[in-house]
Amino acid sequence: MPPTVDNIGTAVTDLDAAVSFYEQLGFEVERYSSEEAAVRPAPESASLYVFEIDNETTTHRDAELFDNPVGIDHVSVRVEDVDQTYRNRKEDVAFFLEPTTDEDWGLRMAGVHDPSGNVLYFIEHQNG
Repeated sequence: MPPTVDNIGTAVTDLDAAVSFYEQLGFEVERYSSEEAAVRPAPESASLYVFEIDNETTTHRDAELFDNPVGIDHVSVRVEDVDQTYRNRKEDVAFFLEPTTDEDWGLRMAGVHDPSGNVLYFIEHQNG
């Protein structure tokens, strides 16, 4: 069996706010304790492992990838229709970076910041 991504971990400063945020985006909560949670966008996809840190100093991340600090930069979630995802979620999620965009490398995408500033992209491959 070829390797597959099981989960991606991201540190947050407020676990309850993060879990609520991902639930609003349509993720299902698989596991949730006082220190950590696992949320999954779809049954056969990798989970997002969210864990709370005590350090209140957060590092700002930006959509401009090359100026960001070391660490996990973003998570991309493939969806069938980025525009529909944006329309369905923009009222619930106040952290959208910008409306959907078309990228030169064949993606249509929309990005959001979670409550701790982590970047999540919804992507749609334009060529299949």
